[in-house]
Amino acid sequence: MTSFNESQLQERISRTWDESIVPSLVEYIKIPNKSPSFEPAWEELGHMEQALQLALEWSKSNLPEKAQIQIKRSEGRTPLLLIDIPGERNGNVLMYGHLDKQPEMEGWDDDLGPWKPVLKDNKLYGRGGADDGYALFASLTVVNALMEQNVALPRILILIEFSEESGSPDLPHYMDLCTDLIGSPDLIICLDSGTGDFQRLWTTTSLRGLIGGTLRVDVLKQGIHSGSSSGHKRSEKMVAMGTWICEGFGWNAVSIDGPAHGDRGPVQKSTDPAYREMWQQPDVVGTMVEDWKCVINAFVELDSTDPERIGFWGLSMGTMFGIPYVASDSRIKAAVLGKSGLTGSSVERSGIRPYFEESAPQIMQPVLFSIQWDDERFDRQGQLELFDLIGSSDKRLHAYPGRHQDSGPEALQVQAEFLKRYLE
Repeated sequence: MTSFNESQLQERISRTWDESIVPSLVEYIKIPNKSPSFEPAWEELGHMEQALQLALEWSKSNLPEKAQIQIKRSEGRTPLLLIDIPGERNGNVLMYGHLDKQPEMEGWDDDLGPWKPVLKDNKLYGRGGADDGYALFASLTVVNALMEQNVALPRILILIEFSEESGSPDLPHYMDLCTDLIGSPDLIICLDSGTGDFQRLWTTTSLRGLIGGTLRVDVLKQGIHSGSSSGHKRSEKMVAMGTWICEGFGWNAVSIDGPAHGDRGPVQKSTDPAYREMWQQPDVVGTMVEDWKCVINAFVELDSTDPERIGFWGLSMGTMFGIPYVASDSRIKAAVLGKSGLTGSSVERSGIRPYFEESAPQIMQPVLFSIQWDDERFDRQGQLELFDLIGSSDKRLHAYPGRHQDSGPEALQVQAEFLKRYLE
C-alpha cells in the first residue's frame, strides 16, 4: 500500500474546503435547481444548467493531470457530468454524486431559507449543500490531495447526475449510454449518505429501495367486535373483517347472528330496548352455545376445513356467549376473548356474571384476553377478575387505551397473529 502523510493530506483538504469549496457551495445554494419531479419546467428555467456550469467551471480549475471532462445530454433528460481520471495502478473506481435538489419545504428559521446560504457556527445552511452538492468538490479534492503526495491511484470516474431527488429516472439511460466508458467498477463510492460522527469512517451497506407500482390497500377503520358491530352477520363491517381474515391469512371464517341480531331480530346496539329483552329469553346463553356447535358441526364437514385447527374470535357480546361456548367445545384450539368482565352496565343489563363464574374456570385452551383501559361498559377491575377466572395456564392479557369501541387495527393484527401461532 502506498503511504502518505496524513496530517499533510488533512491540511490540504481543509484548506481547499475553506478557501474554495465553501464559497462555491454558497453560490450553488443560491441556485433553485429543483429536481424535475418538483419542477417540471426545469429545462426552460435554466437553473439546472446554471448549476452544471458552476460545477464545470470549478472542475476545470481543479482538474487532475490528464483527466477529461465529459457532459452527456439527451433530449428531455437532465444532463450527466463525467470526470475520467486515468490511474497508475490496476482498478476501476466509480465516485457518485448528484447536483439536483429537493424542493423548498417548510420549517426554516426566520434568518434561513432554502436559497439563502448562511454560514453559522461553522455550518453552512441552505438547500443542497450537504445533499448532495459537496460530492463533486470533495471527490476532486481528495484525488488531487493524494496525487500531490505521489500516491498511485487506480482509474477513477466521477459521475454526477441531476435527477436523483426524483428517483434517478435518467440515470439508467446514461448508464446504458456510457457502458463502455464506465466499465466494470471494482469499488463504488456513493457520496450521498450520512455519518454518526467525524471520528471514524462510516459505510452504508444498504439504502432504502423504491418499487414502482399500483397498490390498493383496504383496511378496517377500527377494531370490529360484537359490541361495536352488532347487527347483521352480512353487514359491511362483518364482511370487511371476514374478507380480511380470509384473504390476509388464508383461513375460512364463519359468523352467525346473535339471538336478536340481523336475521333474528332488531338489535343494532346495546342500548336498544330489544337488547335487554334478549337477555330475558329462557336459556338464551345455552341456546346460543348450541347454535355455535351446530355451525361448527357443519363447518368441519367442508373439505377446506381442518377440524384440528379451529379457533374462536369474539369480543364484548362475543365473549359473553363465547366463554360458555369455548368452555363446552374442545374442538376450539385457541380463543381471542375480552372487552367483557364481571361488573359493569352491560353485566347488569344481561345478568351474564353467573355464566362467567361457572364457565371461565373450565376454559383450558390458550387465550388472548383484550381489554380497553377506560371501558365504560365493563369495569376495568371486573375485566381483570374475569381474566383471572379463566382456567387456562396459557393465557395473556392485552390492554389498550380508550373506551369500549376505541381499539384499532393494532389490536386486530395482534389477535390474528395469536390465532395464527396456535392454528398453523
